[in-house]
Amino acid sequence: MDFINKAYGQVVDVFQSLTLGARITSALLLAIVVISLAFLFRVQVSSGDEYLFGNREFSNSELAAMESAFAAGGLNESEIKGYRMQVPRSQKNLYLQALNDANFQLEQHGGFENSAIVDSSSPFVTDKQREFKNKAAREKELALIVKRMRDIDNATVQIDEQRKSGLRSEVEKTALVAVQTTGGRALEGERVRAIRETIAGAVAGLDSKNITVTDMQTGLAYRGMSADGMPLASDSPYATHKNQYENVWKEKILRHLSAIPGVNVEVNVELNPQLRNEEISRKIDGKPVSVAIKESTKGETTKGAARGGRPGAVPNGVSNTAASLVETESQRSESELTENNSEQRLLPSTDHIVRTTAPLTPERVTASIDVPQSYFHKIWMRDNPPVEGEEPKTPQPTDLKKIEEGVIKKIEESIVNLLPSVPPGVDPYPQVVVTTYPDMPIAAPPAEDMVAQATTWLGGNWRTVGMILFGLFGLMMLRSMVRSAAPEPSEEEAAARLSDPAAEGDEDDDEEKEETNELKRRFEQGGPNLRSDLTQLVTDDPDAAAAVLSKWIGDAA
Repeated sequence: MDFINKAYGQVVDVFQSLTLGARITSALLLAIVVISLAFLFRVQVSSGDEYLFGNREFSNSELAAMESAFAAGGLNESEIKGYRMQVPRSQKNLYLQALNDANFQLEQHGGFENSAIVDSSSPFVTDKQREFKNKAAREKELALIVKRMRDIDNATVQIDEQRKSGLRSEVEKTALVAVQTTGGRALEGERVRAIRETIAGAVAGLDSKNITVTDMQTGLAYRGMSADGMPLASDSPYATHKNQYENVWKEKILRHLSAIPGVNVEVNVELNPQLRNEEISRKIDGKPVSVAIKESTKGETTKGAARGGRPGAVPNGVSNTAASLVETESQRSESELTENNSEQRLLPSTDHIVRTTAPLTPERVTASIDVPQSYFHKIWMRDNPPVEGEEPKTPQPTDLKKIEEGVIKKIEESIVNLLPSVPPGVDPYPQVVVTTYPDMPIAAPPAEDMVAQATTWLGGNWRTVGMILFGLFGLMMLRSMVRSAAPEPSEEEAAARLSDPAAEGDEDDDEEKEETNELKRRFEQGGPNLRSDLTQLVTDDPDAAAAVLSKWIGDAA
């Protein structure tokens, strides 16, 4: 607390010792310092920028809607950078509020179908209206999916169906996809195929042959099949496999020759046109083989007495006669039946072999490679570095030709091993053709104008430069204020300072002490240089000179 009181007292003493002009100047300087600090903090806060919605990329239609919303809200500090919207961080809430006021909605997957479900939940909506809303929502959803593909700015999808009358009720579905590309690019065959397969996979019962893709940039339409009902060339299995194989070998060769700058590689692949190749072989052996044996056995045995008694008078006679204990033949009965069947099926022995090979396989692969001639010059310079202190040598055409032949031979030998093998006895080297081409000189880009660079730099850093100038101006004003605040010395102090230079040594440096001693010696010695010394003293310190002259005049009187 004592330190604060002392500092406050010193400030008050300094301020009271100032003149009226110095006080006004100090007040203005203080105001400038306060305003400068406020401006500095404001610049620091407003200079930070931020991308909306987590650095997300927007379509051109979304960016246009966002700019319209910002213009309606009076916000003009936004900037589009690479399909992203950048706004000041300190005003981010204002920009979001402007988007909300304009009912701006991000294009999100599933949003259209969800809104259609909500709108169709009303009991007053008919089945026809519900079906129409769902169809429109699906078209918007598919258009958004296509729009999210690379190099596609906008897309529109229309789906229609037609019921064919007859015994069998069939529904034929067709679709149209209109695509707007970015940068004036034309749709590639792979991209057209991807769009067609995407739409066909999202709509049940829709054949990819019934989908037409229209390129709005070039005005070309790509139908699923030609006018004669045949598939397009881009949809041919042969063309598709050929393109894939060529890309694979081209990338493989480019990776192998990546050490050669400016090398060009093109590959041609010839395929086996058979879509299916199946071989079945059967070998019949003379010895038969039993494939089925059938055996059956059937037996029947019956034993028992004959029906009725003994015929004649003996059993029907007087009961007092003797009875026979021996069984007669007519009293025994026995029956037995046995049957055995055996059946065997014989077939000749055979070997059944089925072989199926992969379709559309490469039969012949050729590569064309172009090497820049500057590569041979670099090799010669590497093998013949210039001697220090001497001018670099120039390669002779024969030397470059020798290097060229060696490089071409190495390339042919290495690339042949990457291609499919040829039948024995066939020369494999015609598969690789290596040529050279002269490098065209590339014009150096024009040097940028220093004035334009300075203007651009000043346009982006004018606030910082302004703050530096404000700080320098404040320091200059503070220096002038401090110098003007120093009290003027009295006559006695000036005379004492002149007569006793050691007394002011605590305030001045050694150089000022030496100069004062020199003046004193000159005044004491006198001489013809007294006038020039007095003139120099008046120039350096007029107050001290006036005090000295007054003291001398007073002493002389």
